[in-house]
Amino acid sequence: MEKAKLGGATKAIVWFCIGAVLSGYLVSRQFLGLTAAVSSTAILETAMDGRLLMTGRQEEVLERYDQVMPQFIQRVENFDRKYLSEKEYHSTLWAIQAYDEVREQLQLAPEVQAVLDALPPRPPSSCAQKRLEEAGPVSSDEESTAGASQH
Repeated sequence: MEKAKLGGATKAIVWFCIGAVLSGYLVSRQFLGLTAAVSSTAILETAMDGRLLMTGRQEEVLERYDQVMPQFIQRVENFDRKYLSEKEYHSTLWAIQAYDEVREQLQLAPEVQAVLDALPPRPPSSCAQKRLEEAGPVSSDEESTAGASQH
C-alpha cells in the first residue's frame, strides 16, 4: 500500500517537472521570437535610414522621426516604464528630449509634453563630463573673463 502511494507521488512529481520544463521551453521560444522580431525591425529601420541618408533624403528620415517620437514617448511612459530601470527610463526620454531641442519641430500633445517636462534635469553627457575634467578647475579670474567675452 505504501509502495503505491510512493509510486503515485513520484509520478505526480515527474509529470510536474515535465510540465515545468515544457512550459519554460515554450515561454523561452515565445520570448526569443519576440526579441528576434524587434531586432529584425531595428535592423530594417537602420538599413532603410542609412540608404535614405546616403541618397540625400535626410528630410524624409527626419520627418518620419518627427512623426514617431511622440508615439515613442507614450509607449515608454505607458508600457515600457514598468520594465525599465529608472536610469533606462530617464535616459530614453532624455534622448528624445535632446532630439526635440535640436530639431525644434516636434508637435507634442500637451499630455506628451508633460512627460518630458516632468523629467529631472539631464546630467552632462559623458563627452561634456570628459571636457570638464580635461579643462580642470577654473579660477575666478578666468570665469569673469569668460563671462565678459560671452556677452
